[in-house]
Amino acid sequence: MDVQTLQKHLLTLATIEATDAPMVSCYLNLETGLAPAWRALDQRVRLLRKTLSAPQRGPFEQALCRIDSRLKAGFGAETLGVAIFARGGENEFFLDLAFRVPLPTWIAIDTTPNIYHLVELKDTYDRYVVVLANERNTRILEVHLGSVTEAVWTKRHDPRKRIGRGLSRKDHQGQRREPNH
Repeated sequence: MDVQTLQKHLLTLATIEATDAPMVSCYLNLETGLAPAWRALDQRVRLLRKTLSAPQRGPFEQALCRIDSRLKAGFGAETLGVAIFARGGENEFFLDLAFRVPLPTWIAIDTTPNIYHLVELKDTYDRYVVVLANERNTRILEVHLGSVTEAVWTKRHDPRKRIGRGLSRKDHQGQRREPNH
């Protein structure tokens, strides 16, 4: 996921209107797999059920059903963290986000989504550049949120292998002069 997409989702989540139905904010760390993460949440879900009033239990169960369905569908092998936001009832809402970086295993209910961990994720994983070089080629990659967002340069151009003619002394001196400026 790129930064612009995450920012768009953060804006959507931050501006969603509160309703009487509980919004479930679920974060999962998938480093050890999906089953251990879901088991860790199971006890917390049982506690959350006890705190809800009778009218809120129906929408809460609907939201949990949608989350459970999404988890059963599975995620790609490169996914290390998942954030799922769900609300049942009249104003249903569902959003799932997969990341290549881990998130804490955590669940909460409130009238609005809890986006703290997404904001923290955005601040923790700064954008950086990776340079991979060997004798044959060079790659420059921009990485953000654990994903390669842009491959800036993927091929090394050898000036000695120009088509039509070789590299003259004048060409070589011109190339050496440019980096010095």
